[in-house]
Amino acid sequence: MAASSPDATSTEPRGHARLPRVLIAGGGPGGAATAIALAAHGIQALVLERAERPRSKPGECLSPGFKPLLVRLGLSDLFEQGTHRPFTGMASAWERAEPVERNLLFEVSGEGWLLDRAAFEARLAEVARARGALWRQGDRVAGVTRSGDGRWRVSVEGERGRFEVDTDFIVDATGRAAAVARMLGVERQRFDGLVGSWGLLEPIGGAPPPAASPIHIEAMRNGWWYVARLPDGRFSAVLFADRAVLEPEAFLAALGEAPHALALLGGRAFRLSGPPTAHPAHSSRLERACGPGWFAVGDAAASFDPLSSYGIGSALGTGFYAAQALVSAWAGESSSLDAYRYLIDSRYPHYLDTLGERYRAVTRWPGAPFWEKRR
Repeated sequence: MAASSPDATSTEPRGHARLPRVLIAGGGPGGAATAIALAAHGIQALVLERAERPRSKPGECLSPGFKPLLVRLGLSDLFEQGTHRPFTGMASAWERAEPVERNLLFEVSGEGWLLDRAAFEARLAEVARARGALWRQGDRVAGVTRSGDGRWRVSVEGERGRFEVDTDFIVDATGRAAAVARMLGVERQRFDGLVGSWGLLEPIGGAPPPAASPIHIEAMRNGWWYVARLPDGRFSAVLFADRAVLEPEAFLAALGEAPHALALLGGRAFRLSGPPTAHPAHSSRLERACGPGWFAVGDAAASFDPLSSYGIGSALGTGFYAAQALVSAWAGESSSLDAYRYLIDSRYPHYLDTLGERYRAVTRWPGAPFWEKRR
């Protein structure tokens, strides 16, 4: 697993005669970013992604503020492939019933990106492999044990059977499940029960003309809607509430309570591409995001309400910083774990406070259970 190259001596962390062996459980944005950041130090990671291929997921956006991070990861050209779509504004009917437009062009970081999520993850994996990562699809971590010398023995399962790997570090990038951290007995704190019910809408009779803002957020009595126009002319619609709404008729009836979100379709009739699917959207975090020989990144370390637009950017960021902390730990810098833990812990209370303010701003439905819980 360790890379061997002519200039390896220039990239090896101090204090060791070899580069560390690193296993990353999970090949989403957090896992891929960790592998890419480690490659800049000459470290070859083994990435295990249990899914055979990137799966379709709700249309998501990458906020403009994360552009500098893409540059630090060497990913400034990431959007040149795939059907990602830049956006310069979004609309929301939140505090008031009438929507308010927000123009990003007048903000410091400019436009954001509406992602083709499957293409985005496939491209990240491609970059990680091109820079030296070993990538195995269809495999998952089934167990971890710590040996006397401080290394990990990792049991791996997949369609091709079961095998074991010895590694110096293990990175948990398994999402909200935090599968590896749970194997290590690390507790997780959950703050709410938010779930997203996602459906793809296909306009009937041709795509409507483009709207000023391709993304719309709208509050309703029992939750809120996120609707985004995708590059292929369809619309990603997600109802965020305290329970999943998976019956097509109930899903469409709830969408009828969001007239401004429906306006994105330009008055066109539409149909669901398939039954709605449920996706966890709650806020939660590990009681500690790292320990001797292990790190959690992305949603495994801390997950965010989609209202914050932090999810993908946080996954990329924690992947980058976990890689730096890992290199420092291998070099014998004992404070690296504390620094990474502080990075995760220090920002989360601020996030919760800001999120609470956003939810408390909605006062149109006094006594409605969804909003009362979040006050």
